[in-house]
Amino acid sequence: MEEKILVKFYESEAAKQINYLKVSLTDLQTIFNEVTKIIKGKDPVTIEELGNMIIPDIYSIPPKRPKPNEGYIIEFVRSRIAEDFKGLPIKKEMIEIPAIDGIVDTILRGNSHLPGFIYNGSFEIQKGKVVIRDGVEESIIESFKVYAESPDQIKRFESVQKLADAMNEVGSYLSINPAFGVKLFIQGQLEYMLEYGEDGNVIPTDYFVKTGNAPFKEREFDVVIPNPQQGAIGGTQTASNKFIKDLLAGSY
Repeated sequence: MEEKILVKFYESEAAKQINYLKVSLTDLQTIFNEVTKIIKGKDPVTIEELGNMIIPDIYSIPPKRPKPNEGYIIEFVRSRIAEDFKGLPIKKEMIEIPAIDGIVDTILRGNSHLPGFIYNGSFEIQKGKVVIRDGVEESIIESFKVYAESPDQIKRFESVQKLADAMNEVGSYLSINPAFGVKLFIQGQLEYMLEYGEDGNVIPTDYFVKTGNAPFKEREFDVVIPNPQQGAIGGTQTASNKFIKDLLAGSY
């Protein structure tokens, strides 16, 4: 197996998906319980059948809450109850079924991610209980990891990692508001630290080496800030250099 290096783990996004998975598990268990109450004593409902009871929203981003497939639910319940009338000259369509309001209501309360997890095979039923299949959580976590896998990718990663390490070290010398300043640090101050040498290669500037200083470059920035004269909508005003410096210094 070839070496691969983890480049980035979108941990917060993975955590959100795991949370959606667990909320969906609770929702599906509630639907399962309602269905089981109605067909008690009959063949148990399967995950596939539960999925068929839900109409997913495949067009909206993010998806909306699922809707019940009432036609399918009625036919499902009628088919289960019809098992009691096998051999009798009774048409299935004539069999009266109990109210399905409980099933419909629980589906309507389900979260918007539930159908996707069902159709991706995230759940199974064990001993009358809905559970998350083995390996699903690990698979979700892994899907939010990005790796350098090919030799070229690994080489690029290792080169840029050296630059990132150096920038982090250089950043420790600067007084900068981390909530605002990281991007500006890279874009507005880097030219005080690096320059082109006579041979065309990038070299440290003597200014930064001698002073340890990288002042924010004097320039105008377009920043969207409220404009009282334009009411609640606000307007675009040009922020002064002092405004930017104060932000970097943490004055706001």
